[in-house]
Parts: sequence; C-alpha cells; structure tokens
Amino acid sequence: MAQVDYHEAITLKERSSRYIRIAFEYFKDHQGQKDFEQLLDELNLSQNSSIYNHICSDDNWNSYALEVLIYRAMVPYFTDP
Repeated sequence: MAQVDYHEAITLKERSSRYIRIAFEYFKDHQGQKDFEQLLDELNLSQNSSIYNHICSDDNWNSYALEVLIYRAMVPYFTDP
C-alpha cells in the first residue's frame, strides 16, 4: 500500500476553503449583501452555522465537494465572459 501524503491532502482542502471564502467576498462585492444572503438561503447555509464558520475560519478546512456545491449555486448569477 502506498504511503498517503496527508500534508498534501490537508493543504488541498485548506486551499479549497480559501477559494470559497474568496468567492463569497467576490460575490458580495459584485452582487451585494442582499443577493449574497439570498445565495446562502438557497444553500440553506446560515452565517451563524458551524458549516459557514468551517468555510470562513482560517482554523478550519473543508472538502472539494462542498466547493463544487457552492460554485454550482453561484454560477447562475454570472454570465460567462
């Protein structure tokens, strides 16, 4: 059995969390707070939830699957340049 590089796996997950936080900030800057709150409602994601904290806290990391879920929810708000 090949040895797992846990450091690399964790680094990738931390990067995924940063991408979501950056996407949230970009969304708020370009669509506004009201649309951002609507997006969170569509995702059933409260800003007070542990999941939101998990995404937005530098002390936590998340999965690629969560990044994809949120990306797919955000895509309809933007046109392809």
